[in-house]
Amino acid sequence: MEKDKTGWSRRSFLKAAGAGVGGVVGSVAFPYVITSAKAQSATITYLTFLNPREKGPRQEGTLALLKDFETKHPQTKVDVRIIPWAQIDRQFIIEAAAGKEADVARLNLEWLHKHVEADSILPLDDSVRDWTAEQRKDWLLPWEATVFNGKKVAIPLEHRVQVLYYRKDLLDKAGIKVPTTWTQLGEASKALTSDKMAGFTVGLSKKDNASNLTQWLVPAMWAMGGDLWDKKGRAAFNTEAGARAFQFLADMVGKYGMSKSSVNMGSEDLTLAMKAGTLAMAAMGSHRVGTVRTGKGIGENLQTAPLPVPDGGSQAAYVTGWFLGVGKNTKHKAEAWKFLEHHVSAESQILYAKISGEMPSRKSAFKDTFFQSASGAEMKSWADYISRSGKSYVLPEKFLELGELLAVAASRVVVEGTPVKKALQDAEAEYNKLVG
Repeated sequence: MEKDKTGWSRRSFLKAAGAGVGGVVGSVAFPYVITSAKAQSATITYLTFLNPREKGPRQEGTLALLKDFETKHPQTKVDVRIIPWAQIDRQFIIEAAAGKEADVARLNLEWLHKHVEADSILPLDDSVRDWTAEQRKDWLLPWEATVFNGKKVAIPLEHRVQVLYYRKDLLDKAGIKVPTTWTQLGEASKALTSDKMAGFTVGLSKKDNASNLTQWLVPAMWAMGGDLWDKKGRAAFNTEAGARAFQFLADMVGKYGMSKSSVNMGSEDLTLAMKAGTLAMAAMGSHRVGTVRTGKGIGENLQTAPLPVPDGGSQAAYVTGWFLGVGKNTKHKAEAWKFLEHHVSAESQILYAKISGEMPSRKSAFKDTFFQSASGAEMKSWADYISRSGKSYVLPEKFLELGELLAVAASRVVVEGTPVKKALQDAEAEYNKLVG
């Protein structure tokens, strides 16, 4: 059966595209700001995974931005569609191919190359043509990071950096300093592990595009001067650095008490475990801090620090996040751009950061006094970590497939006892066969 660019069959493509909001996508009616029907000249659709009618820091931040937009642009109504985050990019690509996609969507930066390949988003060059050099430099990631084939295709909405989550109260009680190296992390994990508490866990599952594993592995490789892929997008992990990283995972299970059940865990599972108070440390994106702190008895007991590095390695910060893209088939280009421009303004990013706990993508936002306060200082420390140790990168075309193969390799190592070298050799051969 013929398959489209995303790997979906034509049958599954038509089924998903026809499902629309009647399938996995939900719909939330807006506006919250009351305006007359006559005043409204257009209705745009916004696709996101954050339901503004639900409780939670990021959901409430989303609601605040929607209210603010409709206050400032009363002639534009926003219809919000909801879809789980792990499905949103694939669904958007499918709907764009059928001409049914949302006008604006919150999409994953790790999927940006897929959207470019599928031609699902509209280039923004006309809209940013008059932006000054200063405006183009006002981003934590370089302007060029979202330029493909000479076209500006996206603008980051927020960023998150992989950090060490740790329970300060538990470390203090055990007399353990915040670990900065892998050896220290292993020893701390062993000391904190009990029948009721996991010391440290990396999610090794293929869940959520194997995001927890790859977002730990990428900076781990960088810290040792290596990488998961080369400039041609082929495997570069079957090296001394790769072997050392996978041996550390094996040691975490064999020596330091990490459960083999980690092969079934992803970022959502780790978030729930930390929120429930059954996990002392984890490597996760900074955006989940606010959610974890809502757990009973957690609060400020949860703190963050730069990721521990291999002994003798250097700090390396892996930055991801979400961007706003305009659907290629939008009939409301001007209104969609106004919505996008509003959400990525420094003013909106400050508002959103205060409520959601997610990090702004604009440098100028950090000039606000909030980021010098006790509430905002942690977020500023994440931005400083990025500035100090961040690295620009371009994901290979088959990055998502790479993550799944690495998850399989990790499972073979920690569960089946496959030698690290063998697991990496097999994963490398399969990936390079895939990319050609």
